[in-house]
Amino acid sequence: KSNQIGTPLEYFRKFFDDDIIANLVHQTNLYSTEKTGVSVDTSFNEICHFLGIHIIAGIVHMPSYRMYWANETRFSPIADVMSRNRFEKLRSCFHINDNSKIKTRDHPEYDKLFKVRPFIESLKQNFEKIEPEEHNAVDEIMIPCKSHTALKQYIKSKPHKWGIKMFARAGASGIVYDFDIYIGKGTTHEPSDLGI
Repeated sequence: KSNQIGTPLEYFRKFFDDDIIANLVHQTNLYSTEKTGVSVDTSFNEICHFLGIHIIAGIVHMPSYRMYWANETRFSPIADVMSRNRFEKLRSCFHINDNSKIKTRDHPEYDKLFKVRPFIESLKQNFEKIEPEEHNAVDEIMIPCKSHTALKQYIKSKPHKWGIKMFARAGASGIVYDFDIYIGKGTTHEPSDLGI
């Protein structure tokens, strides 16, 4: 365990490690083959570029993704990294888990988070790489969400009233050390589940 921060990229990669990216490459290639019969043939570096585009687009907002590549609104930190067609191709095939293993809703092991489960579990493991602060607290956090999902909740008292609710254990600095996503009635958030 280490609290050495390093550069922002090193800090990000502490959580978003090689194993996560390798899984995204594998699952995206697998899904594209299942969907179209031909692999999108993406690579580790290309998925890193794809993720970087999403991060930058989250900071420099435009009404439409296509505007980053359009002549009038071209944004070179994105447009120079990947063509619009390639970005859209990857976006249509981007996957985190193997659809062939999903359980039906009536199955006792059905998981509402199946599509993102490998990412969640890897992220939680990587959070353990940081030495926790002395003082921690568990609280509800809302991840703002505008999409249609059965996981979306409304909490009147939160700044972002609509979103995906999770229980998080964080230090006084605001760094999250563990979390559980609320999936509806029956979600457990025992103190032991959050490492307390």
